[in-house]
Amino acid sequence: MSGQGSAHGSDVRLAVRVTSTAVHVAGLAPNGATIATSALTLRHHRPAPDQVETSPEEVWQGTLSAVAEVGAALPEGWAVVEVAVGGDPHTLLVWDRETLGAPRPAITAGDRRTTGLCEQLRAEGAAAHVELLADQPLDHRVAGPRLRWLAEHEPHTWALVEDGRYAVGGVESYLVARMTRGLEHVTDAAHARPTLLLGAEGWSEELCALFGVPLDALPELVEATSPAHAPTPRTDARPDLRPDLRVGAWGRTDPRTFAGLAVPVSALAPA
Repeated sequence: MSGQGSAHGSDVRLAVRVTSTAVHVAGLAPNGATIATSALTLRHHRPAPDQVETSPEEVWQGTLSAVAEVGAALPEGWAVVEVAVGGDPHTLLVWDRETLGAPRPAITAGDRRTTGLCEQLRAEGAAAHVELLADQPLDHRVAGPRLRWLAEHEPHTWALVEDGRYAVGGVESYLVARMTRGLEHVTDAAHARPTLLLGAEGWSEELCALFGVPLDALPELVEATSPAHAPTPRTDARPDLRPDLRVGAWGRTDPRTFAGLAVPVSALAPA
């Protein structure tokens, strides 16, 4: 698998989509036809009643394995020129911005640990205000309530979120961080909307205050259709990013960590 085009082959776009149960990777031809696919099931752990978690490292290693399988199945001369990433918007992760390691498991879609918190917010009359600001109903499955739960129940982890050492985000944001070797911490409105932290004009200070979430811990909102990031300011941190290299809306993969590929990253619709 190569990140450079071939005169005798064709360009391939990798579509990486992570649901609450599996990693799915597809190699797509320029006309949208599927050339090769791979899927790896994710294991779930139940540390307590109503809690469902999975290993962030398993998500990452599963992605690398699925990408390798698709790459091995590509016809000779075909080359990967872009990767697009999408994920289940109900999966929440925390990771170290420097090491990219995760201090705790990912909280997945089936987790119900914040049901009581949401009932409390409804009893306090906050549900209608949340729905007004977020244009989404109060939901125990999403990031806002789950981050407040983490702040209340895992203070040591949360202290490093507040200090800026740990980042938070959906599985799409986590994968892009891993693919770019920590250079990018991004998402888009489609993935951010279900979090109950997004307002009409971006991350809402009022909603973040309600759930106790520092704005700086959240991903940068970058739409897939926005102009590509200019690589020039990043050359000090990434010597491989020359001005002639195209960078996608969500950055560019680092070949040292992502299957030897240095290709633009863009967004898929949420899983």
